[in-house]
Amino acid sequence: MNFTKSAALACAILLFACVENTKDSCIKQSNQMKSEKSNISYLDCGQGEITLLFVHGWNLNKSYWTAQIENFSGNNRIIAIDLPGFGDSSFSNESYSIDAYAAALRSMIDQLDLKNVVLIGHSMGGRVVLEAAQQNDRVIALVGVDNFKDSGQVLTEELQAEVDGWLDWLRQD
Repeated sequence: MNFTKSAALACAILLFACVENTKDSCIKQSNQMKSEKSNISYLDCGQGEITLLFVHGWNLNKSYWTAQIENFSGNNRIIAIDLPGFGDSSFSNESYSIDAYAAALRSMIDQLDLKNVVLIGHSMGGRVVLEAAQQNDRVIALVGVDNFKDSGQVLTEELQAEVDGWLDWLRQD
C-alpha cells in the first residue's frame, strides 16, 4: 500500500472513531430543568416533527425507556423524564400527587417549547400523562403502557362519565 492510500485509510479510521453515537450518548447524558418545586432530570434525543415524551411508573426512572429511546430516536425527538423524587430529579418535602407530577410535565412541555407531543406513560405515569394532556393543545396523542390493573372493574356512574368525557375529547381531533 502506498503512502497516499495509507494516509487516506488512517484519516478515515480517525474520522469514524471520533464520530459519537448520538443515540448512545443521549442516553448517558442527563439534562436538568427547573420546575416550580424541583429540578427535573431528563434525556433529550433525536430530532423530528413529533416529540415522544416518556413518563415512567412508580419507583422507576427514565432508564426504564432505554430500548424505546434507542428505537425511536432516529425519526423523532425523544424526551424521557425522571418525575420529581425519582431517579436523578430532586426530592423535596412537598407531598407528591398526580396533579403535581402533571404540572411538572406541563412545565417541561412549555419550557422546552415542545410541539406535536405524544405522551407515553407507564403504570402510574399513565395517570400523569392523562392529567397533563388536559387543556394542552401541544399534545396530539396519548399512549398508555400497563395502566389498567383490573380491566373487569365496573365503573361508577361518575367515573364512567369522566372516561366518556376523555374519549370524546380524544375523538375531537
